[in-house]
Amino acid sequence: MQNIHLDCRNCDVTDLGLHYISKSLKKFTSLRTVCLLFSNCRQIGDEGIQSLSEALKTLKFLQNIHLSFDCSGITEEGLIQINQGFKSHPSLRKINIFLEHCWLMTDADCYHVSQALRRLADLQTISFNFTGNPNLTNKGVHVISKSLEKFRSLETLRLNFTSCRQIDNVTLDMLSKDLAVVSSLQNLRLDFPCYPRIDDAGLQSVSQTLKSLPLLKNVRCDFSGCLRITNIGMNHITQALLTLKSLESVHLSFFSCYAITKEARSNLRESIRKLSSFKSIYLFPNP
Repeated sequence: MQNIHLDCRNCDVTDLGLHYISKSLKKFTSLRTVCLLFSNCRQIGDEGIQSLSEALKTLKFLQNIHLSFDCSGITEEGLIQINQGFKSHPSLRKINIFLEHCWLMTDADCYHVSQALRRLADLQTISFNFTGNPNLTNKGVHVISKSLEKFRSLETLRLNFTSCRQIDNVTLDMLSKDLAVVSSLQNLRLDFPCYPRIDDAGLQSVSQTLKSLPLLKNVRCDFSGCLRITNIGMNHITQALLTLKSLESVHLSFFSCYAITKEARSNLRESIRKLSSFKSIYLFPNP
């Protein structure tokens, strides 16, 4: 067996259950892909995470990891163990980590994530979802984004900071500068919905990011509920997308951004359709 996919979302998995799962993983030494989904499994804590980390270290041929946890019962020690589990695999190609409700996660934990990433030079896909983290600030995001500078083969990047309420324009400015050197990116997804402190200046930073990545084919951004974004910010994004000659698809959400007019959304849609490489666009709300 080379691939394993186990979906335990919304189940009452405990540390003991994860221990038995981890013990079974050790038997499949040739595994290339591990996908374990434990969203809303709120009884999992540091002890279960440690068992999983030890199991992952034994999978010498591992190339792809997809882990999803409800972190309400996981402390800093558990987060360190998660990072320990995948940083021991320098041949990893894809890493997808969904850490939901990490109320105990701080900027210091982002340092452990960045240190683990620095050992994985051949990564082609990086996906981090920090939904619902009230303690994550600009400093923590910068620590992670700064570690991306070394990746020269990175093709796909997804960063989701839904409801991380301390993030603002400064975060987007730092991301813009850090991602500018990752010129190999072809697929980019940035989710910052419901941020009252993100405005047109933040979208100008995003536009600078887009302009610095000439190979981009697919762009997806969610700024729903960012009430301070206006037509000016939308225009920044439109002009940046027009510089991407390889662009194939665009997925943008500005739901509840009431200061953006129907005319501005129509202008974006019609402008993007003129690109020769263009295939599809999703714009919400529709013009």
